Amino acid sequence: MGLFDLSAIRKSVRDVAARVRELRRDIEQLRRERDTIETAPAARADVKAVLQRQVQAGGERYAELLRGHIEPLIRNTKLLSDPQRAAGTFSMVGATARRDATPTPQSTDLVFYAVAGELVSAALGRVVDAMEWPGDEGLPMAQRAAKLAELDRRIADLTGQEQQLVADANDAGLTLLED
Repeated sequence: MGLFDLSAIRKSVRDVAARVRELRRDIEQLRRERDTIETAPAARADVKAVLQRQVQAGGERYAELLRGHIEPLIRNTKLLSDPQRAAGTFSMVGATARRDATPTPQSTDLVFYAVAGELVSAALGRVVDAMEWPGDEGLPMAQRAAKLAELDRRIADLTGQEQQLVADANDAGLTLLED
């Protein structure tokens, strides 16, 4: 045997190289997991919740607009005694448009949202439930951001460990070769 036993040094270098490879594999796996979560389709419940909020907000907006069209009947009592003039001040769909504008399809939507919001929400929910999804549903949006942040933290931690090991090896004059 020679003056120095280099097998222990060789084993240490191999152990460090193996740890670097392991860290790189773990980092890559976490990046794939992150990409899968980030690009996954929305959860059905999230889609239905957005549609429900739209219906609710549209119904509330319509109620505000409708009040504006009913107010002349309250302020001008002469309109109440003239049914033809009263009819000219009020229109369910017309309430959604400015006095000089034509109602739009969105105007009709607002009327439906206000008058039959629960039915519209239920119908939209059934449509979403019946749709074919482009892959597995993703995490709900409320959980998605937290999971992505956790993965980012873990990736950063492992990347830091990997970079430190490589830097320590370089400082010691060692070059870690890829297998």
